[in-house]
Amino acid sequence: MLVIGGGPAGLAAARAAAHAGARVIVCDENPAFGGDLRGMNDDSANIDGKACATWIDEAVRDLSGSGDVTLLIRTTAFGYYDGNLVALSERVADHLAAPLAHMPRQRMWKVRAGTVVLASGAHERGIAYAGNDLPGTLLAGAARTYIDRHAVRPGSRAVVFTNNDSAYAAALSLSRAAIAIGAIVDARENSEITGALAVRAREHGIRIVSGSVVAAAHGSKRVTAVDIESLSGGRGTRVDWNPAVHLFSQARGSLRYDESLAAFVPERSPLAIVAAGGVNGCSDVGGALADGHAAGLNAAAKAGFRGPASYAAPHAEPVAPGRLRPLWSVPARDRSGKRFVDLQNDVTVSDIALAVREGYESVEHLKRYTTLG
Repeated sequence: MLVIGGGPAGLAAARAAAHAGARVIVCDENPAFGGDLRGMNDDSANIDGKACATWIDEAVRDLSGSGDVTLLIRTTAFGYYDGNLVALSERVADHLAAPLAHMPRQRMWKVRAGTVVLASGAHERGIAYAGNDLPGTLLAGAARTYIDRHAVRPGSRAVVFTNNDSAYAAALSLSRAAIAIGAIVDARENSEITGALAVRAREHGIRIVSGSVVAAAHGSKRVTAVDIESLSGGRGTRVDWNPAVHLFSQARGSLRYDESLAAFVPERSPLAIVAAGGVNGCSDVGGALADGHAAGLNAAAKAGFRGPASYAAPHAEPVAPGRLRPLWSVPARDRSGKRFVDLQNDVTVSDIALAVREGYESVEHLKRYTTLG
């Protein structure tokens, strides 16, 4: 059995399958297992009454102690082929300043798995507004990773712009790092901002500007100021993360559009693949753990292994989320304000709107016309 992704869902799936007697390979593209939980501090949920870092270390030790489990870090699953053949690229020595003479730089694995658990997580989505390409503009998850995982302070002042609760965890991390939070600009109305993280932010004295958006950022070599404008109307839904369904699609899997997530999630595949965690739309640690544990047992059973009933799923208390509001981009005041969707290829909201007006309504055609993605 192959588990793609070493976050909470992937580790839970691997442990469940290993305890069921399956032979398991776990791969993760990062230099350590744990996913988004790695390095996160007191705003992260406890798992089985332990700090997340402690649970991750125990899970990795448990898996490492089994002779039937292979753990691969710095390893990317890049292709899914017929017969459940998955291609992996392991970066063996790329990170070493002086690798040993016999070590390869990279190693390619061809894994013919009986079953696959896809726990590839989800990608954070930014909100397009004028000047969102200025240096100092970060996704909330990136800012939190700098502080909590790498102990790097990315600045001295910050404004957090969001339409959902996930950015509040980043704001709390910024505040703990002695970064002055000018405000959390939240597109939702005040009555919709009721989640546990928002309550915690208020308790920390962080100012929340509700029903508003960042209309534009100003500066040359860095962000020096932002314009905040009021926003009204709209309805609540989730638009903050895109499940990473690419390998599921390569496995000839079909996707379904989840209205509650405003995103596509895995539906079914003719191959033996089971999705778990963030890729399934689970946004909290407790849900990802439960989903991963169930996926691991399901995948092991498909391979002919049945786990002992005494092995319980890991548990984490859910963090109550607030209502979310759809917000893909902030309307531009004039044509001079560029709102970037793809920073690498310089694709803006206006480019996409032009492509649609030209008749490129198919996503694949639109991508080729605009060079998006």
